[in-house]
Amino acid sequence: MDLSHSAAVARGCGGLTADGGRDAWITAFKASDGTDLSVSGAEYGSPQQAQKALLRNLKRVAVIIERGARLDGEGNKIGERAVVLLNKTGSQAAIFWTDEDLLQKIYWPTQRHVLALEKSLDN
Repeated sequence: MDLSHSAAVARGCGGLTADGGRDAWITAFKASDGTDLSVSGAEYGSPQQAQKALLRNLKRVAVIIERGARLDGEGNKIGERAVVLLNKTGSQAAIFWTDEDLLQKIYWPTQRHVLALEKSLDN
């Protein structure tokens, strides 16, 4: 799967989330192998509120595969990151991370896909 040639196919922004996030946005991507993925996020007003939103999301996942600090390009901690499976079959995966007052998410369909999209977004 080559995500260097993935393309944003739809964007939306300006909403509120059910858990208090504001200025929510979503971008849908289609990878070169035809896989649909999405990246979404919302502002929570403070790093503490973004952290609470992350914890609420983590309570709803089937498996937490990896959890730790989110680092910037210089290795400084800027938030928390978690790689998760949304169901026990492993057919849906996600990465959640905080960055100051933001909570962002990459969804679907496999751990391999979400990790590849995360890597391409970081470059």
